[in-house]
Amino acid sequence: MPKSKKTKKDSSFSDYSPALQRLLGQMEPKVVESFSRKQLKSLDSATSDRGWRAHSFDFRPTVVIPFLPWSFYFVFLMGRNQRALSSNEVGAAAGMFVLMLSLFILILFGLLLAILYIIKSALGIDLFPDDSLGLWDALKSIFGD
Repeated sequence: MPKSKKTKKDSSFSDYSPALQRLLGQMEPKVVESFSRKQLKSLDSATSDRGWRAHSFDFRPTVVIPFLPWSFYFVFLMGRNQRALSSNEVGAAAGMFVLMLSLFILILFGLLLAILYIIKSALGIDLFPDDSLGLWDALKSIFGD
């Protein structure tokens, strides 16, 4: 059985990232062989996806559904954005900011009302006789009389 020839592509390009290997695999062999080592290193750093892996929060679970031949995954990433935003992304970011700010204010308002209700109950003020949310009673049962 004859030995298969090992090409330059097979032997010397294995030290580069998979992204560069895919890129080089789609090019004509003559073009690939014309690159110098310095050009390949530059292409490798430009096509490398290592920078996208550094996130403050990286959650990638896989969901397997029984009796189906597929599995699904979803990705939730969070971190500082280091790229320029398009006009659509700027609008979405502004909308998300308004939504988060509204949610924060709503939660803060609810906590303020709960604190005021507890203070009112602790002072013995009864605005509606025979009516109670039960919050003061729950706190008294947890912390004792």
